[in-house]
Amino acid sequence: MVSIGQTKEKFISFYDVKSSSLHDTKIKDIALEAHKKHFRTYPDKFTADKNYHVSTEDTEKWNEFIEVYAVGKKGRKNQRENDYEHSKIFMAMQKFRAGVEGTISVLKRAFGLRRCLYKGFKSFEAFVGCMVFCHNAVLLSRL
Repeated sequence: MVSIGQTKEKFISFYDVKSSSLHDTKIKDIALEAHKKHFRTYPDKFTADKNYHVSTEDTEKWNEFIEVYAVGKKGRKNQRENDYEHSKIFMAMQKFRAGVEGTISVLKRAFGLRRCLYKGFKSFEAFVGCMVFCHNAVLLSRL
């Protein structure tokens, strides 16, 4: 299981490799706390797919720390939730989230993340780290 987080400039600022799959709601908390650890603050904006939604209380908690917290809710929504999910900022953040899928595709096609030929989990972790480093180095060279 590989989780990736990126900045608006497409740099991968967070990646996590797990030997078993965690629920997305736990990965969200890990990613946000890792961001705070590395940058001393939570991100200004955060978006993810609907699997990352825990509850309305969880969303309100994160809204205290994050300026724009754009994680949609599955199922029935009240009018306030529905209005927010149709707002311009929410929709723009969801378009950004879709762009992360492109980064994952680049990691698979251009950097070889589709298949790891090394044996063992530690080697796989190192392989993913190398791919993330190479991806960021290519982006940096284009500036």
